[in-house]
Amino acid sequence: LLLFLDLRGHDRNRADGHVGGASGGLFNQDLVDEVKAVQRDESFADRVAFAYVDGVAQADRMKALGLFGGTAALPAAAMNTKEQGVVAPFPAALPLDRRALREFLGAFLSRRLRSRADADAFAVQKLAEVSNPAL
Repeated sequence: LLLFLDLRGHDRNRADGHVGGASGGLFNQDLVDEVKAVQRDESFADRVAFAYVDGVAQADRMKALGLFGGTAALPAAAMNTKEQGVVAPFPAALPLDRRALREFLGAFLSRRLRSRADADAFAVQKLAEVSNPAL
């Protein structure tokens, strides 16, 4: 899972590992902490690699993973897979929090997310569950 951030305010030389700056009005460190919480989940151990990358410098990579809008779309996340034809961007309509990320990764690993259309349908389903908890 690649987490794309606006790292223009980040000091890469900080010894404490803090990820400075903000992406889309959210502190980068808070976003990294959410991803790290998911990374510690045993169900993803040895199945998913996690990394955060500079979304400004990697704008072309974002497009290849189905993420459009450049820096205005940051923060953003997507699965980077070697499987031919599989594009799994994390839906921009969902919050980049540990709950949504866990559900997204679970759906991806169970092969329910193989395209941008699948990711969009996943977002619609999750948003409907929030607005109608009985679903």
